[in-house]
Amino acid sequence: MNNQFNQQPNGQEPGKQSAIISLCCGVGSLVLPWLFSGMSQDNGTLVLIIDVIAIVAAILGIVFAAKARKANMAVGMKAGGMATAGLVCGIIALVLDVLAIACVACVICAVAGVAGAAGVL
Repeated sequence: MNNQFNQQPNGQEPGKQSAIISLCCGVGSLVLPWLFSGMSQDNGTLVLIIDVIAIVAAILGIVFAAKARKANMAVGMKAGGMATAGLVCGIIALVLDVLAIACVACVICAVAGVAGAAGVL
């Protein structure tokens, strides 16, 4: 099938801009927590804020990937590789970031429980 007629007047795919945003958000949400985790060993609040930002970026990556795939499918084109990569990266990052926040919450609760049992609190 020739997709030449399904493209926008400027020669781009209809969802290409959304696919690029999706890929940037998806990869950024994967890389962001790992970049700042070594730099913020002493500041747990900063790690939590960065994880929340990464979760927002992962959700945006998933949303923009769905938008790009829908725009491409509407004109009869295949879903683009960038949109698929952004979707996969966004889903993986979202799962990892939610697990990281759950682990931090468990550690905080465990420390608070031990400190409370020891009479420190």
